[in-house]
Amino acid sequence: MTVPSASLDATPIRWERYALPGLVALVLAATLSSITNGFAYDDIYIIVENDRIHRLRDWMQFFQQAYWPFEDGVGLYRPLIILGYAVQWRVGGGAPLLFHLVNVALFLGITLLVYRLLRRLAPTGAAWLGTAVFAVHPVHVEAIANVVGQAELWGALFVLGAVDHFIATRQRGDLRPRDIAVLVGAFWIGLFTKEQVIVLPAVLLAAEVVLFARPRIPRNVWRTVGWMGLAALAYLLIRIDVLGAIGGDIPHPVFADSTPWMRLLMMLDAGPEWVRLLVWPARLYADYSPGQLIVHRTLSPSQGAGIAALLALSALIVIAWQRARVAAFGLAFALLTLAPVTNILVATGIIIAERTLFLPTVGLALVVASLTPAVRRWAQRGGVWVPRALIAVVAGLILAGAYRSSDRNTTWRDSPTVFARLVKDAPLNFKAHYAFGGVMFKEQKGLDGELEWRYALSIFPRNEDLHVLLALKYKEVHRCELAIPHFETALAIEDDQPFGRIGYAACLLELARFTDARLAARQGLSYPKYRRAFRWMFDRADSALVALDSSSGPHPGARRWVRQKAK
Repeated sequence: MTVPSASLDATPIRWERYALPGLVALVLAATLSSITNGFAYDDIYIIVENDRIHRLRDWMQFFQQAYWPFEDGVGLYRPLIILGYAVQWRVGGGAPLLFHLVNVALFLGITLLVYRLLRRLAPTGAAWLGTAVFAVHPVHVEAIANVVGQAELWGALFVLGAVDHFIATRQRGDLRPRDIAVLVGAFWIGLFTKEQVIVLPAVLLAAEVVLFARPRIPRNVWRTVGWMGLAALAYLLIRIDVLGAIGGDIPHPVFADSTPWMRLLMMLDAGPEWVRLLVWPARLYADYSPGQLIVHRTLSPSQGAGIAALLALSALIVIAWQRARVAAFGLAFALLTLAPVTNILVATGIIIAERTLFLPTVGLALVVASLTPAVRRWAQRGGVWVPRALIAVVAGLILAGAYRSSDRNTTWRDSPTVFARLVKDAPLNFKAHYAFGGVMFKEQKGLDGELEWRYALSIFPRNEDLHVLLALKYKEVHRCELAIPHFETALAIEDDQPFGRIGYAACLLELARFTDARLAARQGLSYPKYRRAFRWMFDRADSALVALDSSSGPHPGARRWVRQKAK
């Protein structure tokens, strides 16, 4: 069985002239409310406070630097996205409006590209309906309303452009050298926008096997995949050179010291949530973290739902392979584009993120377009009222999706709004209280910030970074007796904590625990970058012990002596 060319539906529907304007209207209805947003969440670190993108003259340096601007723990490699931000910052004068307009424009272009792809594989009405579902899907909000979601949009543009070109070319015949060059070029450029693009060769092979079902895969298809493999290898070598690792991201704390088997079990716990977000995204969250999302490193009954979902998906692919090849390709497309963020091979900084489902929803659109003709025929057998009722239900769902997306956009107005909403929507979410506490401290609401962070630690007590941050806040107000337990907990969880060890040694000095302070400072001398700070504290502690002939513990006049020496 093969998929015919675009002449599959030779007789266009009566309202085909309204198809494109209708899709444009749906996109605008779902996204326009986002253009009044400011910068929020990761926008602050990657765009607003990232001096690199404020100097466009140094744009070549973007290809030698990580995506995240932090000096320690840098992660990800998306130089073309950073270049795009730099251009938008310069042209828009640093205002968020241009960034949001670009996001909306990209989404509109992607939606029309999805329609063109579906139109090659399904009748006009079915293709329109599948694209309409994609256009209003609420899970897209994070990728569109949050500026840094632009990486998802650019990556999707290259993947969909390549898939559309591949299918159109194969419907006409074999791939020509020019087609191979276009596909490999799109893949190579796309890799520098978003890591998810790396699955494109697998998606093209799936399209070839599922849609065209030839006895043998043509030589030029293998040649295309081979060139893409070489391009991917070159990209990975560049990425390793810049980041020092293939992944390069800071793994989510739940993945600390985990094996691929452990992460597989955790993802089985998370699997039903992916299905829910794709099929019925009524509840949306800016983050999915421990407390709200429970995952287990060992076998647990809770993983049964994930195993059942995986088995059901496998069965659906087999059934669709025999009866509805486009639906089978849609399911394979969703599975393949979701694979890079499943954390099984490489741990990422997220458990689940709505933005990463942007490409998999194209698979959902393919499934909807494929099944629509069969549903239509079933409805027509029920008389006049069944089709009308079905049309009313579908129209209501599409309008509800557009409204939900439009309303959800405002959640991403700024960081305080994002985190206040997250705390309200997901009160057991660790990251919600972690992030909202940071906002409270930034607004000089120290007591509120302390309460949020302490509550976050009650949800996920093994987060060493938050222990260090809370301890440093206590140190700032000279409450080292409260800071010390958090420093010690953080160092017990993760010994490689230079900032935590600096704060710990400084607090020990302030509490006149000179022997302990000297030991902590000596251990910190192994960090070349911070050796000067540790050497200073070591000398102060050593001098105090000599001058006061003191052992560990407070000594009369000791704190006064330390303050005088510090001056």
